[in-house]
Amino acid sequence: MGWIFGYGSLMWYPGFPFQERRPARLRGYHRDFCMVSTRNRGTEQAPGLVLSLCPGGELVGMAYSYDPAREAEVFQYLDEREGLHRAHERCIVPIEFTDGAEPRGVPCWTYLPVITAPNYHGTMPIPKRAELVAQGCGKIGTSYEYLRLLMEELDKLNVREPALAELFDASRRLCEQLQAAGK
Repeated sequence: MGWIFGYGSLMWYPGFPFQERRPARLRGYHRDFCMVSTRNRGTEQAPGLVLSLCPGGELVGMAYSYDPAREAEVFQYLDEREGLHRAHERCIVPIEFTDGAEPRGVPCWTYLPVITAPNYHGTMPIPKRAELVAQGCGKIGTSYEYLRLLMEELDKLNVREPALAELFDASRRLCEQLQAAGK
């Protein structure tokens, strides 16, 4: 049995066949809206922002087990979705399940950012990130919707991330201003 760790939209929409779903912790990274999107949640004219990982800290996400006989199919889907070699690299990382039932260091696949990619911006200030989240709308939806769904999923897991909550509040205010202005 193989494992895949999701820290963003994979938590609520894995999109691949899985056998088991369990909350898990990844150490050494934290999640942030730091990847500019010009396809899925933005356009070239109005870029959006999506989630990725930044070095340092730790985070809780969702681990999914999959049937090794279906590994090629699972990775074909995920590699396209996660932008393999364009935005992310598929790597094995050690996770720990948050229920404590398994030992630490369970090997698990996840997608780590290509921090040298031109669309990776790990240190963008919150006002600029909120602007991109508020304006971003691409082929699968808005950046704001993505952030809202993430906050809902974190709430279900009872996970509090103050920096993301601050970005969510700032983005919501900008969306309300844009809506009031008829944009």
